[in-house]
Amino acid sequence: MKAGACSVEITPKGTVFLAGFDFNRRSTGIRDPLYARALYIHDGKTPLVLVSLDLIGYFYPDVLRVRERVKKIAGDNVIVCSTHNHASPDTLGYWGWGLFWPVGFPLTTGRDETYMAEIEDRIASCIETALKNARECRIVFSSDEMPKDISENIRISGKKDDEITIMKAEGMDGKTIAVVANWPCHAETLYEHNREVSADFPGHFYKEIEKALGGVAIFFEGAAGGMITGNLPDEAPLIERIPYTEKIGKVLAEKTLEGLKGGETVESLQIQVKKNILRLPVRNWRFKLARALGILGRDIGSLWNPILETEVCAVSLGPAGIVCIPGELFPSLGFAAKGMMKEKYKFLFTLANDEIAYLMTDEERNDPLYSYERSMSLAAGTGPRILDAVKDLVA
Repeated sequence: MKAGACSVEITPKGTVFLAGFDFNRRSTGIRDPLYARALYIHDGKTPLVLVSLDLIGYFYPDVLRVRERVKKIAGDNVIVCSTHNHASPDTLGYWGWGLFWPVGFPLTTGRDETYMAEIEDRIASCIETALKNARECRIVFSSDEMPKDISENIRISGKKDDEITIMKAEGMDGKTIAVVANWPCHAETLYEHNREVSADFPGHFYKEIEKALGGVAIFFEGAAGGMITGNLPDEAPLIERIPYTEKIGKVLAEKTLEGLKGGETVESLQIQVKKNILRLPVRNWRFKLARALGILGRDIGSLWNPILETEVCAVSLGPAGIVCIPGELFPSLGFAAKGMMKEKYKFLFTLANDEIAYLMTDEERNDPLYSYERSMSLAAGTGPRILDAVKDLVA
């Protein structure tokens, strides 16, 4: 078994539209850099590449282009996820110039295709370097719990998953290759008044882990939809949010390091990857209009009967399993997906290989409490279809 890792900076140059919150939110500088981070694992027969981006999201067609570029060296088993970072450039198109009355809607795309091409180049380069860095390894799996008060479900208090699922790849000399942490929390702690590009709390997590162990630290978002975020009131000013962002990253690093002390070490395993390609109807008028205006950075076919193609996949790594979900999964569906998994260590990567917005049960979709999340979902039945795909894959 071999593993290699790499991180490549993807911080934008110049002023960009920032993703999340409001339209017209232009950057004024760089608070800290953004990265693409890749872990390459080979079991002697099958390769697997796990990529995390400090971005709001990365569409499925963009992922397919990356896979095509590295197919000869990595095959099709490349998983590209985003941290759903709200202090990153708009890579989807939703947050350009827009109107706020009577219904908030963008009028121009916030997605810069020149920057998107640069990201694609750097992801491909990162994967190639991770492969070149590969050496004989063993893998440590573990899990731990985050303090319950570090994050909050701002819709229903306490309804969230506090588990951190952890993986460490290390050389046979004991030196760290990479450390992966998977935990559900929106990377939006800096909130809407921040105008500087930042990796948010994952950026502080990377620094702490790499200072303690070396190697490459990688964060994957969990089921944080509906709505898991840092435990601060909405009105908290930026001056309070900056240290709290650092606190989340440091606590996540501390709990990851604690969890690794009691981890299970594996010196050989078999990699298995299965995918389910879904064609999902788009019934949301916002997405249809955004595509008609050229704002949405992907094709959804005919505007009369729009269909969005996406992917759900599952990975088996010996005692660990990874389920990859292409959007912002609600905790209800996150717990259900983990409950289907047979492995001891359950990784749930969201915003994996796509960003198709919120995924919830139909009951949640009809609940007035989730009116915003409903306005940013494809159609009724999307969440249950995603869960059915997970059930098929893990079976």
